[in-house]
Amino acid sequence: MKNYIRFFLCLFLVFSCGGAAFPGDETLKRDDGREIILHENFTWEYHEEPDIPKGPVENFDISADLTGQLNSRSGKFTVYYDPVEWHETTGLNPGAEIQIRNTDSTGFGMVIMEGIPLSLEQIKDVIVLNAQRVDSNARIVQTERVLVNGKDGAIFTYTAQYETLRFIFYNLVMSNEKGSIQFVFYTLDSVFEQLKPNFRKAMSGLIF
Repeated sequence: MKNYIRFFLCLFLVFSCGGAAFPGDETLKRDDGREIILHENFTWEYHEEPDIPKGPVENFDISADLTGQLNSRSGKFTVYYDPVEWHETTGLNPGAEIQIRNTDSTGFGMVIMEGIPLSLEQIKDVIVLNAQRVDSNARIVQTERVLVNGKDGAIFTYTAQYETLRFIFYNLVMSNEKGSIQFVFYTLDSVFEQLKPNFRKAMSGLIF
């Protein structure tokens, strides 16, 4: 599994990369730009991207057991992590400043930094465009606003297919005067719900 994930992620170099489209679905674009998803069971629906929610958001505060520390090459951010659950790794993506894997190598994470500040909506658009270079049916299926150690951000959950494997990406994005950052976690869809709490806990270790 690890080799599949590494190969797949190397296709997302600068910005890694809503109803959801599944294997066998086809997407058509109307003259007015709206997309229609055609399902294998002969039903169809308009594709609508989830908007970034407004109003109250969940605050991710750094956990006391995140005792490991990884510093960015740029000096613009730091990641604290639980060394029992996560280990530093390499080879996942040449554009990432920090790369980690969980203990049993079923979940992976990386931090990608871009020096240009972008809005969260702009980052979302770039994520979708780059994901669709690999899987034309890649879609954001959920959007969530969060505060990470008091700083505004959003989590985009999106799917992408490679051969017979369906991946889920859980992507925290933030932007400020330092630039734009993505803390991306990914795994196969079959284990995503199991690993999601650990992904969220690891996100709280980002200081940006």
